[in-house]
Amino acid sequence: MMRRAANRWYGVWKARVVACTVMALAALLVCASLTSCSGVGPGSGTWTICLYLCGSNLESRQSWASKTLKEIREAGVPENVTLVIQTGGAKRWHSDDVANGTRFVAHGHELEAVGDVGDVNMGEGSTLTDFLTFCAEEYPSEHAMAVLWDHGGGPLKGACFDEKNGFDALELPELDEAFAAGVAARGGKPYDLVGFDACLMGSLETAITMSDDASWLVASEELEAGPGWSYVELLHSLGLGADARAAGIAICEGYKVKSARHKKDATATLSVIDLSKVGAVEDALDELIDALRAEYGGTKVVRRVAYGVRNAESFGGASHKEGHTNLTDLIGITKGMLSQPSYQKQQEGLAAAIEEAVVFSVRGDATTGANGLSMWYPISSSASEVANYAKVSPLEKYAQLLASFFAEDPVPLKFLDEVKMAAPMPFLTSMWRTAVPTVPTPIPTWTLQTTGTTSRSPTPLHSRWPSRSTGWCSTPTWWDTDWDTRRSHRPLR
Repeated sequence: MMRRAANRWYGVWKARVVACTVMALAALLVCASLTSCSGVGPGSGTWTICLYLCGSNLESRQSWASKTLKEIREAGVPENVTLVIQTGGAKRWHSDDVANGTRFVAHGHELEAVGDVGDVNMGEGSTLTDFLTFCAEEYPSEHAMAVLWDHGGGPLKGACFDEKNGFDALELPELDEAFAAGVAARGGKPYDLVGFDACLMGSLETAITMSDDASWLVASEELEAGPGWSYVELLHSLGLGADARAAGIAICEGYKVKSARHKKDATATLSVIDLSKVGAVEDALDELIDALRAEYGGTKVVRRVAYGVRNAESFGGASHKEGHTNLTDLIGITKGMLSQPSYQKQQEGLAAAIEEAVVFSVRGDATTGANGLSMWYPISSSASEVANYAKVSPLEKYAQLLASFFAEDPVPLKFLDEVKMAAPMPFLTSMWRTAVPTVPTPIPTWTLQTTGTTSRSPTPLHSRWPSRSTGWCSTPTWWDTDWDTRRSHRPLR
């Protein structure tokens, strides 16, 4: 009797154990399914976002920085994210609770002021260094992201133009020094992602500069519309546990949607760049330069590069009327060169390296030639600007190539109008084209001031761009101040 009772009790216990085990396994399977669907994975964990919000005239004239803060409040910051913000660089803020030099921490749907550093120059490297160090020491986390918000001007001009300090900006060497200090404050851990919510910072020069201090870069080759990124998608993706790569893709997709909402998606570009791969891009560029030198020697190498520039997508200003940013798509340059067997392998190697580094990008109907990384090329420049480029650019061999050309022929490259040049330099006949061709086309002849030779003139690039008279940021400030009156009709970010 006792044995039967014991056996019966054991049988009930065993059945309950089996049932509990089955239920536990089912629960694990459901959790795994939910994890897969939500995007939670190895990249999940705590994040600190360092938002360097240099309002400049984007804020004082059009309140875009205040609108960004409003968007962050409305979106809400997830529990696993600490969003630290420093404001500055504007003559006027449209939000009553915001001033230059205020530091905030976003909690949920609220912003809490946690400090005031005074009206410091946001275009000074030490200001960014201090902010990044503050974030690392006061708000440590498993992952870290830094976003620089303001105007951008490419590798020669930099980013974050302080309106109250003569539009002083952070140049590439200053960015390098500031982020190196931030990495040191994080115990040697690089930033998971660095982003430029700004125009024209999606260049190889920017990527190489950031490659020692971050794993991923998000930046635009082309001008950005005034509203900038969508922080809703960024915060939502991190709340679901996205890693840096997935967060970068969310930023790009959100930006394209937001640009379309403001009817500015035709020229929208944004890329996610694997910074561990950009060293290979620089190496491939150096190999192509060596191969070109072996084939042509001297300044003919620069002219050969110009064949590629002529057939590539250029960004920002591309005429005398608009001015020149001198930024051109790097894959477009590479594939647009006239190929020769002696350097075709190097051309293909450079294009493949770029495609490997750019893991995701968005582009509009008017920027179909944007492939994720641009490079500075002196379409319209001077020897002094080339010398300045050599000082700030990490592309040493390429900078030396340009400098050697100007050492032999130091004539300022200044356009007098859309069909006349100040000097008969064949490598500059790459300013305008009716479209981005799929195969290299012969360089047309031009009407030159010094020769008077008559020729055809293709449609200027800016004539095929959509109107930018409204909805973009107010008077651009990333170029020399004496250009303002020339280009104030064209608002940029």
